[in-house]
Amino acid sequence: MLIGNTIDYSLEHRFFTAACFVGGTAGLLASIINLTFSLEPSLIITTIGVTITYYFFYYISLRKGIYKGLIIPYVLISILTIGYIWFINAGSNGPVSYILITGFLVYLIITKGFIRIAVIVFFILTLSALFILEYKFPDLIVNYSDAKSKFYDLYLTALFCIGLITFITSYIMSNYQEEREKVIRQRDTILEQNREILLAGNELRKSKEFTESIISSAQDGIIVLDLKYNFLLANNAFLKMTGYPESSLLGLNFNDLIICPIETVDPISGKFSLPRVGTHSDCILKNNKGEMVPITISTAYLNDESGKPESIMAIIKDITEYKNILHELILHKEHFEELVDQRTKELAETNNKLLAAKEKAEASDKLKSAFLSNMSHEIRTPMNAIIGFSQLLREPDLPRQTVMNYLDIVTAKGNLLMNIINDIIDISRVEAGEMEVNKSTFSISDMLDELLTTFNKLKESVNKSHIDLRVIKPEGDHECLIFSDPYRLKQILSNLLDNAIKFTHHGFVQVGYSFTGEGRNKKIRFFVRDSGIGILPENKDIIFNRFRQVDESHTREFGGTGLGLTISKKLTMLLSGELEVESEFGQGSMFYFSIPYQPVPNNEKRTKTVQPLIRDFNWEEKTILIVEDNNSSYLLLKYYLMPTGAQILHTISGKDAIEICKSNPHIDVVLMDIQLPDLSGYETTMIIKKHRSDLPVIAQTAYAMAGDFDKSKEAGCDEYIAKPFGKDKLLAVLNEYLN
Repeated sequence: MLIGNTIDYSLEHRFFTAACFVGGTAGLLASIINLTFSLEPSLIITTIGVTITYYFFYYISLRKGIYKGLIIPYVLISILTIGYIWFINAGSNGPVSYILITGFLVYLIITKGFIRIAVIVFFILTLSALFILEYKFPDLIVNYSDAKSKFYDLYLTALFCIGLITFITSYIMSNYQEEREKVIRQRDTILEQNREILLAGNELRKSKEFTESIISSAQDGIIVLDLKYNFLLANNAFLKMTGYPESSLLGLNFNDLIICPIETVDPISGKFSLPRVGTHSDCILKNNKGEMVPITISTAYLNDESGKPESIMAIIKDITEYKNILHELILHKEHFEELVDQRTKELAETNNKLLAAKEKAEASDKLKSAFLSNMSHEIRTPMNAIIGFSQLLREPDLPRQTVMNYLDIVTAKGNLLMNIINDIIDISRVEAGEMEVNKSTFSISDMLDELLTTFNKLKESVNKSHIDLRVIKPEGDHECLIFSDPYRLKQILSNLLDNAIKFTHHGFVQVGYSFTGEGRNKKIRFFVRDSGIGILPENKDIIFNRFRQVDESHTREFGGTGLGLTISKKLTMLLSGELEVESEFGQGSMFYFSIPYQPVPNNEKRTKTVQPLIRDFNWEEKTILIVEDNNSSYLLLKYYLMPTGAQILHTISGKDAIEICKSNPHIDVVLMDIQLPDLSGYETTMIIKKHRSDLPVIAQTAYAMAGDFDKSKEAGCDEYIAKPFGKDKLLAVLNEYLN
């Protein structure tokens, strides 16, 4: 809108904005006329300046909402400008109007209210009369020098009057509007006060009704007493509590019904004293039947209009049930305190256990870190030798003895690496509870002789040929057959012998067995004794813990993973025994364990622990099918079998192996890998056995976890060889089925 909307702008504000717009437009027209007629330059500059000023005031008033501070500047500029122009055009007689305008400016500044209105009216009438006289009788008041002066006189007088009337009207309307709004506000205030009084009366009435309803229906007793404790009012709950009718109760004093504790008795009057406001007292109320009712009392004073107490309101609560509950709570509290004490002791014990477990876990983490560091060393060391000497074997013109020495080192380090891997697998199976015992009949003597042969070779490889390695057997026992797990028993004794040789620099190492107990309690006791470095008493327990060694520093003299004794102890427990140690530091050690003795007749079939070594095999008329998808494994088997003269067939697929066995009746034995790209070795074996049940199938696989042997047997495999295996072992197993 041109002068602002009625919502955001007051009437006075809008009139001022309109006056600025009219003044600016008048100045614009005057500037155009001055330029058209090429009038006095100072007159042109004055009208242009006024135009710009009025339009600037108009912008500030309409867009910025500021107008009160512009009123006086607006009036001064208007009066001075019009007076100046009038003086220029009217000549010496111009100051008459100029004096009138100046007087009007003084009026605006010093007058207010009704006087301002009266003077404005008088000024408008006077100015209008002068304007008419000038128009009708130009020579009467002002003598114009020419017609142009008269034109400007009339023109500017008209514009000035229009602007002035607009501005004066704004003040008149502003005063009227203010008075009107003031009256309306007073009327609204009175109406609002009347509504508030009416609402307050309604609320007071509702509050009174609500209070009476609460008092009447309250579950607790509510009474009103005078200052002498005489009854003035009692609700239904209190009447029911005492058993008195209201008419009888109003004639009684509150002290007639109360048996109070000594602390609530007034020392002067000897009567019950109500508790202070905001507190409560426990007393005994005697009802009309003479029964004693435990109660609690809380009070408040009711004041008159002057603020002085005129009566007492008391709330009486029957606490019989509360007393009963309190008694039960006391009993429960005592019982709960007993339980808390007991539980506190239990929590303390649990906390101690948790702290111990935490310390154990932290120690375990440290041990694992030490174990991983040690394991990295133990694995990388033989791997370094294997890779290094394998690369040296590529050099041309090596002497045969050098080649054999290199090969011996590679083989020895490969076996060492295999033992480390076996230890890691075994400890994982032990920790997971997957280690199984497969019992069979075997000869203890044969097993000990095999260990003697094996470890005599080990002595030479570690430059300890001077150590005396002996087997100790009971007198007269040439061949003792027992029913147990030969593989696990051999593993235990191998670990103990390996440690004994490792930690013995001079002297002897003995391995043997004896019998203890009689009848059903008879046991066979195995031992490994040495004259080595011995064990300190404080280290006897930690050597059986996983990842632990007596020397765990980076500068330790003896290598190893620290798992051998842990595995041996677990395996001994699986065989229903307990591995123990006796040792004196610097004098040697003895590890021993006992397992139940289960004798068997000498003529019973037994597991062979030592295979006779046969070097020359002639299988020129035999056909062997190798089912192996790994080319390097196939080539190794092929080179193992080439000296025997056997005809070799090869496939990488289980399905192809089945078809070959169906179409070739001359196949004498199958070497079956378990992991194949289509069917597994187990599935392939089962299908082959359906068509040729008499065809021997030997499982050869890198799987060596618990249950793999049983799976191969269930699938129909006749034998099971775990990778890696040597040439002699492979040929010995094949010889059982080809000859």
